[in-house]
Amino acid sequence: MSDWFEKAKQLRAQGLTYKQIGELLGKSEGWVRTKFYEERKKHSSGAKRQTASDKPLVEQLLEVLEKKHGQELTIGDVARRLEVSPRVLMAAAQDLIDDGYIIDVTDEYIKLDKVAPDEESTHELDWQGNQVIRFGVVSDTHLGSKWQQLGHLNTLYDIYEREGIVLVFHAGDLVEGVNMR
Repeated sequence: MSDWFEKAKQLRAQGLTYKQIGELLGKSEGWVRTKFYEERKKHSSGAKRQTASDKPLVEQLLEVLEKKHGQELTIGDVARRLEVSPRVLMAAAQDLIDDGYIIDVTDEYIKLDKVAPDEESTHELDWQGNQVIRFGVVSDTHLGSKWQQLGHLNTLYDIYEREGIVLVFHAGDLVEGVNMR
């Protein structure tokens, strides 16, 4: 196996994301993800997985989930369809979650949500006009899209934290929407 792959496997076992591994190895996240899956597929023990697609498993999983958008699919059915074990399927699902996709997983079912689950959140400030209120604003995150920029979003929130900003407003285009672009 390639030296970079051994290093990537060690970093992945430590819980690093493909993006973090790419930064450490001086490569892009997409390059690392693709090469990691190619290398793992090439050197996997036992019979090679034969599929109609040469796409990485995460892309195949995303296609299956998008075709059945919002529908709960059994983990066993999806694993059989992609010809992988449920454990490998769950690892691929976690990779998608790490990339910002909203995927609901239970003991038996998996489904892709394009929007965040409903959660009520109320923020109240006790402001008497005697202090300066600092807040952050973010917009156009387009979460759930392949064009989302989670790295930039995380950097922005790091800046807000460093500046002591605890109130952030989202001005719109939180998610990509259904069948956009």
